[in-house]
Amino acid sequence: LIVTLLSNLRGYLQGHKFITPTSKSQVLEQIIRVLIIIIGSYVVVRVFHLEIKYAVVVALLGATIGSFVSYLYLVLVKNKHKDELKLNIKETSTISASSIFKKILWVAFPFIFCDVCKSLYNSVDTFFVVRTLTDLGFSTNSAESVMSIISTWGNKLNMIVIAIGTGFAVSLIPNITSSLVKKDYDDVNLKINQTFKTLFFITIPMTLGLSFLSVPVWHSFYGASTYGPIVFRFSIIVALVTVLLSATQVIALTFKEYKLLLPSVVAGLVLNAVFDIPLMLLIDKLGGPAYYGATLSTCLGHILTIWLVLHFIKKKYKFSLKESYKAGFKSLLFTLIMLGILFLISLVLPLDNSSRIMSALLVLGYALIGGIVYLVISYKTKLIDDVFGSDFITKLKNKLKLGRVK
Repeated sequence: LIVTLLSNLRGYLQGHKFITPTSKSQVLEQIIRVLIIIIGSYVVVRVFHLEIKYAVVVALLGATIGSFVSYLYLVLVKNKHKDELKLNIKETSTISASSIFKKILWVAFPFIFCDVCKSLYNSVDTFFVVRTLTDLGFSTNSAESVMSIISTWGNKLNMIVIAIGTGFAVSLIPNITSSLVKKDYDDVNLKINQTFKTLFFITIPMTLGLSFLSVPVWHSFYGASTYGPIVFRFSIIVALVTVLLSATQVIALTFKEYKLLLPSVVAGLVLNAVFDIPLMLLIDKLGGPAYYGATLSTCLGHILTIWLVLHFIKKKYKFSLKESYKAGFKSLLFTLIMLGILFLISLVLPLDNSSRIMSALLVLGYALIGGIVYLVISYKTKLIDDVFGSDFITKLKNKLKLGRVK
């Protein structure tokens, strides 16, 4: 009930180009959800000494409460901008309710279809992974533990990256639509490149950083685990690919290229199903963790969908994504430099610590150092100017100077 109201309000505000508040609401929703899961579960089990089932109840409430807080935030935004939204103007409409309902169904179906296919990726993995791992010598408990990390516990951490990236992807719709209506395809191409450059700049260091810090991150959230950090170290890559997939799907839906998108999504899903077992067997033969094959298969499925959609759109509308590829390469290069420095620090300050508090402090410390290194390199090489624009950087500098004066 709350999520439907929240989605409705988000769509309404996005339609009026209130992009920043809706993106903030998504981040706020995930922060509240994760905090309630962690703090609520801890209080129930450690403070009140109740059974685990009550901790599960509190954890599940996190999604509802997060959505409710996000909804209240957007209500405040809507009330603050009443004049701009022209809420007091009463207009009569001759469009019938049945006509509106049909249009909603027509527009909603591709979104629903894509989300269902994303969920089916997990279903495919659930069906194949446990069976394959047990055939390779894993105990049933170990195989099920690995699968729960891939599909549930690790996926919750992946949502940190996905929530931020999806916020940027969703903001594409009203901006690109306005340019499409004017048939200003140069501006559309510019906005698509800007979006991908921003996604690369933010999600590449976040994803690879979390992968590097997999041990303390896992210990901070879930405690010590045999498979958790090892599985999460590679499965976090799915978050990066999922963010790019979401942006690609939004672009295709904005262009109303349904006949292109839906078969592409199905093709990616089929590829994942076909290669799941072979890749697990191959990686096991090569001496690696077999379960990495499932993650690799998911990534390949998403990448196939992304490539098919972007290849067709570039060809049909004469777009170029060279600027995005350049920014992506630079973001990856600077991230690798950042990780190199963090690796040298880890030789002095090891990341493997059983204490949850110490693990959390390590994550914060390494994230701060890594973030500073990445931003300094990006600033010195003008990558930030290229991604966000020199005007944005100038405004940010002025605000920081003003803050120091105060």
